[in-house]
Amino acid sequence: MFVRKKHNKSNSVSIQIIDKSSGVYRLIKTVGSSAEHEQIDSLWRKAHAMLPELVGQTGFDFGNDNDKIIERFLNNLSSSQVRVVGPEMVFGKIFDDVGFASVGDELFRHLVITRLV
Repeated sequence: MFVRKKHNKSNSVSIQIIDKSSGVYRLIKTVGSSAEHEQIDSLWRKAHAMLPELVGQTGFDFGNDNDKIIERFLNNLSSSQVRVVGPEMVFGKIFDDVGFASVGDELFRHLVITRLV
């Protein structure tokens, strides 16, 4: 079984679960259809979540509560909230010792350190 996106004449996309075990494509279930990309992605994930149940496979959850807490934290974190200070501490010292600090442009400093990293 697999999930496919079928483009319709109405410019919408249907998300379908298809079985081809007997050599012939057989529609198992249409999860839904939409013309919006966000809704299509949501239906795609929903269809993939349904596959194990339809196939009859059992899944194992190897994660624990700590992993789920960390995953939830990381999902709520944006790149603007992260500041990397390690490279600045290491390469910033080298940047200053070489004499590039005399340029005086902070953007130049960040570009050089980023390039080194």
